[in-house]
Amino acid sequence: MSQKRRNAITLFCIIVLALVFASCPQSGRAGILQNGVNRASLVNGVSVEVLVADSVSGSAVDGTELKVFYSKTKSLAAQVDIKNGKGYVNLIPNQTYDFELLGKKGVRAGSVIYDYFIGGGQSLTMLQFQHGQITRGIETPKITAVKADSETGADITENTEIDGKINKIYVEFTSSVGAVEEVAWNGYGAKLSIGGSPGSSTGISGEYTPDTVSDNIFISKYKFDIRDVKLPDGETELVIVGYDVANNRVEKHIPVRFKKGFNANPLANAQFKNPFIIVERVPFSNNTFSANGDIQIETLKTASDFTAPAVLDPYNGESSSYRAIVVFDIVDKTSGKTKIPISGFDLYRRDMGSIGEFKFVSRTLYDKPKVETGAGWGLHQGFDNSSELKENGEYEYKIKAFNEAGTIESPVMAGKLMEAFTYTLETPINRKEIPLSLAADIAYSCKISNPGLLTEQAADWCDLGLLILDGQGQPLFGSKLRYVFDSGDGTPDILVDTAEGTPKPVRRSYKQHLKSKLQSLGINNLEDIVKLDAGSGIITFTHKFMKIPYFNVAASGAMEYKAGVNYQWDIQDWGESPYRLTDDRALRIVKMYGGAQSRTMGNNSPSGSNAVNGRFTFTVTE
Repeated sequence: MSQKRRNAITLFCIIVLALVFASCPQSGRAGILQNGVNRASLVNGVSVEVLVADSVSGSAVDGTELKVFYSKTKSLAAQVDIKNGKGYVNLIPNQTYDFELLGKKGVRAGSVIYDYFIGGGQSLTMLQFQHGQITRGIETPKITAVKADSETGADITENTEIDGKINKIYVEFTSSVGAVEEVAWNGYGAKLSIGGSPGSSTGISGEYTPDTVSDNIFISKYKFDIRDVKLPDGETELVIVGYDVANNRVEKHIPVRFKKGFNANPLANAQFKNPFIIVERVPFSNNTFSANGDIQIETLKTASDFTAPAVLDPYNGESSSYRAIVVFDIVDKTSGKTKIPISGFDLYRRDMGSIGEFKFVSRTLYDKPKVETGAGWGLHQGFDNSSELKENGEYEYKIKAFNEAGTIESPVMAGKLMEAFTYTLETPINRKEIPLSLAADIAYSCKISNPGLLTEQAADWCDLGLLILDGQGQPLFGSKLRYVFDSGDGTPDILVDTAEGTPKPVRRSYKQHLKSKLQSLGINNLEDIVKLDAGSGIITFTHKFMKIPYFNVAASGAMEYKAGVNYQWDIQDWGESPYRLTDDRALRIVKMYGGAQSRTMGNNSPSGSNAVNGRFTFTVTE
C-alpha cells in the first residue's frame, strides 16, 4: 500500500468526532508539546492535531492527558494535555502510532487508537466518554487477536489479502475492567468495518461469545461474518472498535488488501431518488457512542413531509450535540422505481462556497447488499459524525454509493448548522393560584434564549404546541401549529391542526381558511391568538386561542376552567401523532435550504422533550 493512499484512508475514514477549535500556541520541548506550539517552527517532524470530544457530535473534552507511543512498543513518542478539545504533537512521519487518552476514575473513561499511520501533518480525532461505571476501572481494552475465520486461524496483519476463502474475522478482546459487550449506555459492544469506522446502524455486528475470566482478565470473543460484504477489490483497512462495560474504548486499524473477486453489475443504470439532508442542533449532549439510526426513523420520508471544526462549544455550560443525516434511495433509471441494492455509501462534505475538494467524512457499510439501511425503513440513511460543523456554518454534501463493481454520485446538497437554544416556561408562573374570575384571561408564554432565531432571516418556521392537562395528566386542551415567518407576502401566518370530525386533524392556514371565520370570536388578526416577539424572545398563546374549539385536537371543545382544579401545562411539539401525548418533541425552529431542513431543537430526548424548567402547574381557586 502506498503511503499516500494509506494516509488518505487513515486520515479520513474515522466517522467519530473531528473537532476544530482555535487555540493559542505555547512552547514545548522537542517531541513532547504543549497546546499552542508554533507549528511553523516544527522541524523535527510533522505536527499532528489531536481533537477530543465527549461523544459523537458532542462537546470538547478539557484537561485530559494524551500519550503517544510508537506502535507495538511502550516507547513514548509524545504527550500533551488536551485543552478545549485540542492538542498538538510532533511526530516522525511514515510510521504508525498508538494514541492513548488517560481516563480519570468517576469522570472520564480511557480511550485508545492502535496502529494509526501518520504520513504528514494531519488531524486525528478521538472520543473520550464519561466513565460508565465508577466502581470499575479506566484501563482501555486490548485487542489481542485478529484472525481469519476462527481463533485457530491465521493472523490478519498488515497487507493480509482478504480473499473469497476468508468468510469470518475472529477478534479477541481482553480487559481488566469488564467484558467488551453491549450495555444500555455504550451503544454497542464491538463492531468491525472496512474502509471506515463502524456506527450503531452501520458496519458489521459480531457473533459474541460471552466473556470468560482468567486471572482477573475478562476475555471477549467475536466472529464477524464478511462472506456477503461486497466491495471493490483493492487496498483498504479493517477498523475494529470495542467498548467495555465502563465505556473504555479501543479502536484498531489494520491495512489489508480486499480481493474477493465478486462479479456485479455496474451502477451505470442506477440513479439517486430524492436525496436530502437534515442538520439538527440540540442544546444538550446526546451522549452517543455512535450515530443511532433507530432514533431517526421519523426522518425517513421526504423533505416535504416534515411538520416537524470544532467539537461544539458547551451551550450554557452543558455539553451539546447535533445530528447531520442524509436520506436517499437508489433506483434504476428505466422505471425510476425499482430499487437497486448497494453495498454501502460514503459521505463527503465541504464548506459552502468553497472551491476545494469534498472531504470524506463517513462510510456506511452493509454486511450484505441492501436497498435500505434498516429493515422496514424503505430508504438509505447515513450520518456525518465528524463534529467539524460550526454553529451558523453552511455546508455542501454529496454521497457516493457503491457496490463491488462501481460507484454512483449524488447531486450536491446544502445544509446549515443553526444556533443552539433553550426555552423556559414563563406565564402563568409555576404553582400560581388564579381566581376563577380571572381564569378565562389566562395566556400561556415561553421565552427562548436566542431571540434572533424568531426572525424570517434566521428561520422559515417554528413548530410548537400548547398542552393543558388536569392534575392526573388527562388532556383538557391541546393544539399543534406551525408559525411561518413569511407566508409569501412578507407577513406571518400559522398552519394549525384543526379537529373537524375527520379521522385525522386538518391543517388550516389562518389567512386562507380561518381569518373571516374567527372574527365572530373577536379575533381580527394573527396576534390576537399567537404572538412571537423577536426582541424579547417571548412566544405567547393568548387567552383567545383557547376559546377556539376546533383548535383542541387533544380533547375537543374550548378550554373551560373549574375552581378547585390543579392544572399542568407545557409548550412543545408532539411529533408525528396529533393525539399521542407521549409522541412529543421540544419546540423547534427550522430553516430550509432547497429541499433540506436545518433545524434547532429547544431540548432533546435524553434531557426531556419540553422546556428546560419543566412542566408548570397552577390552581384555579374560587
